[in-house]
Amino acid sequence: MANTKPVVQLRVYKSNGTGNQLSYNENREVLNENHLVKLIYNTLEWRNYLEYLRVHGFIKVLVERVLQPTKEGYEEVKEFSNIQKEVDSAMNPQKEIALTPEQKKIAELEAKLNALTESKKPIKKQNKS
Repeated sequence: MANTKPVVQLRVYKSNGTGNQLSYNENREVLNENHLVKLIYNTLEWRNYLEYLRVHGFIKVLVERVLQPTKEGYEEVKEFSNIQKEVDSAMNPQKEIALTPEQKKIAELEAKLNALTESKKPIKKQNKS
């Protein structure tokens, strides 16, 4: 069975022990250890890799290339910002904080108030002459 899903090439940068940032030399070349990882997008392996990115000590992960399979081979995809966003959210997960019932009610009321105030336009009074 041939692969029909895109192949994503990730460049992963490991910490060099000096913190959670990349180190550069005087020529602006990255000094951190880095590797190229190729994964098939939207597979179990892909999801597991993203889930454990932070455990491996990576400080930065960039999508370098995305290759879409074709009948003749592979074709490079030009736009892959959605995949980079997915990788970024895996690197910096945002925890959802459960709102209390009071906070939910306040948010609903603020949304209604904004909807009402934005829809009202000033009415010009017509002069009766």
